[in-house]
Amino acid sequence: MFKTLLKTRLAAFGAYYSGAGRRRGGKKQAGAGRKVLYALLFLYCFAAFGGMFFGLFSVLAEAFAGTAYAWLYFVMYAIVSFALMFIGSVFTAKTQLFEARDNELLLAMPVPPRNILGSRMAALVIFNAVFQLTVAIPALAAWILAGHADAFGICAFVVLLPALNLFTMAVTCLFAWLLSLLTSRMRGKNIMTLILSVVFLAAYFVVISRMNRYVTALAAHGAQLAQTLGGVSPLVWLGRAMTGESAAALAASLVLLLVPFVLSYALLSRSFIGIVTTKRGAAKIRYREKEMKTATPRAALLRREFARLGSSAGYMLNAGLGVVFCVAGAGLLLFGRGKVLALTGILHITPDVLTALVTGCICYLLCTMVFAASSVSLEGSKLWIVRTAPVATSEILLAKRRMHLLIVLPAALLPAAASASVLGGRALFAALCTAAFALVSADVGLAENLRHPNLTWLNEMQAVKQGSAVLLTMLILMGLILVPALLYVLVLPDADTRVFLTALAAVFFALDRLLLRWIKTRGAARFECLD
Repeated sequence: MFKTLLKTRLAAFGAYYSGAGRRRGGKKQAGAGRKVLYALLFLYCFAAFGGMFFGLFSVLAEAFAGTAYAWLYFVMYAIVSFALMFIGSVFTAKTQLFEARDNELLLAMPVPPRNILGSRMAALVIFNAVFQLTVAIPALAAWILAGHADAFGICAFVVLLPALNLFTMAVTCLFAWLLSLLTSRMRGKNIMTLILSVVFLAAYFVVISRMNRYVTALAAHGAQLAQTLGGVSPLVWLGRAMTGESAAALAASLVLLLVPFVLSYALLSRSFIGIVTTKRGAAKIRYREKEMKTATPRAALLRREFARLGSSAGYMLNAGLGVVFCVAGAGLLLFGRGKVLALTGILHITPDVLTALVTGCICYLLCTMVFAASSVSLEGSKLWIVRTAPVATSEILLAKRRMHLLIVLPAALLPAAASASVLGGRALFAALCTAAFALVSADVGLAENLRHPNLTWLNEMQAVKQGSAVLLTMLILMGLILVPALLYVLVLPDADTRVFLTALAAVFFALDRLLLRWIKTRGAARFECLD
């Protein structure tokens, strides 16, 4: 039974990360081309992150290899590996272990709870192994190339790989359970999940942006850091085991890494039924009699779209992460004005070029906001509900477009307005062009989603992150930025940016009118034929 459950869980992971859906007959809907595309994308990401970690660990290996504190190198590897696995899986563990929709269904079957929990934890361990290997392979390769690796150290490194993974899983399960307990008592559960996700992402980007500084500091102050961490015996044992100094350190490290996992699995398996079936209290709402308010069909449809958005933290995060970057960019332009001006002075960037750069950056961020590009697909199997509403089909589609614009337009205009601190009056032309591009982004996204809908997804994130409409929308929008950029750089390098942006905005406004007309006519006809 455990093997069957694990196979099912791994198949679900595979379907999720390959964009596979299901037809009504139950057959998988994933072509060979799509699988190859996702495999190539996965290999690219693995190689990109692996190359980054190899460069970082090469610096550390050169500084620590052959010294008395060589063990510190592997302590740094373990910390980085633990952090990447923890951040990459804590929210997945929260969903898969404690909030899975089929928990009660499986518990109603003659399946021991320990097998349900064990299969899900095993799937997460395999999932974590991908993150771990992204760090482990470059770290080991850098150490071997430094010329101080021995056979025992390499064997110890390999033996401790699954042990470190299991220890991370134990800590992840604890935090996932606490997060589930915390968010279950909140009215704004999805908002809280979104905030926590953004905080984790912000911490990740801050660390990545300062990684070279951290590595340089570690290489320069390794002796002081080794002296500080030397009092933490488990870290010293772990490091010395991987350097091949001591078999006793390897045995002690294995015990310290495996015992927490065994204890967490034992405790969770004994209380699994109570954890997943307990109806935790939520914030109490006192009923107050109020007059019922009515709304126009247009307002009701718009409210429905925002309700759908607010019901999914994953939808908000993946479709609207660019909004966060727009806010961050506005803050940089306002509070980092001096640094921006100093940098433009060093690079001899003219006001015309700076205006074009700011406009291009904002438009690029708009390409990542794909609310409209996934709004039709998210209707899924419940598409018939909205289609039976007594409203025109075009109004249903326009509600999705309005929802997109009510989020994206302010996100575009905020950094454009903030750019006045460095651009002056030229910021008006940046705002005009980005506003026109925001309109086009809504039209292109909605049109592509009508042309390439995915209504048979197994998980809604497949529609948001992996749908063909989302990918095509981003590529088309980037193309609409790239073509004018090449025209400006190669053909019109001496053109007045204000005139160029005004003309470009006019083109975008005209394109918006054409696409909007298509959505109201042919797009509406396509929507009526979807099933």
